[in-house]
Amino acid sequence: MNNASVKIHPLTITTNSGNAYYSIAYLKHGAIAHARNGGISMNKVHERLLRSRIIVLNGNIDERTANYVAEALLRLKHGGDEATLYIKSSGGNVRDGLDIYDTVSMSGVPVVGVVVGSANSMASVVLQACRLRMIARHAEIVIHNSTANIRIISRMNESGTVELDQARVIENIDYVLQRLRRIYTIFTQRTGRSLAEIVAAMNAERSFSAEEAVAFGLVDEVADEMSAMV
Repeated sequence: MNNASVKIHPLTITTNSGNAYYSIAYLKHGAIAHARNGGISMNKVHERLLRSRIIVLNGNIDERTANYVAEALLRLKHGGDEATLYIKSSGGNVRDGLDIYDTVSMSGVPVVGVVVGSANSMASVVLQACRLRMIARHAEIVIHNSTANIRIISRMNESGTVELDQARVIENIDYVLQRLRRIYTIFTQRTGRSLAEIVAAMNAERSFSAEEAVAFGLVDEVADEMSAMV
């Protein structure tokens, strides 16, 4: 795909208090944008970005961000053109991250994912749902196994002693492993790497530079050049 189709224009919003500007960083064939709040509500920021078919996934992945991405894609579904998802996130909740992955995959919207800064943990999984995956020259990606909170369940045995309910604890562990296997599958299918390679990289909590991410198959292209504009 020609990168020239991935384009954002400088945005200015006029409010009662004057002009609120976005900070724009341009790439060689397109643009990467990150909104800077100039005294206006972030709802207005997101609204203006959506008019340009831009979704920004910034910060922690949780139910709020999952709902925002879902609502944004529903609004963009009938526009026909591609949408751009800018990702700058250290990750977050596994369930919410998988929800975003499914939403992007099933939305019918051709989504271009662009990593700005970093896409770590579940953010790197979300990226895999995008039709075209791009990364800024100095951004990075980290993949690793999820941190699991295993609930310890006790029970009273026949002698009246409290003991670990091993069967139910194992059920909880199996559930965590199920989700982890889904993530392994997402990476193997999109990167073309073997399951053994993905497991080894995630066990090592491997960090990838932009060039390394392309070589490993985590992204398709590196953005060549970036300069700041306001």
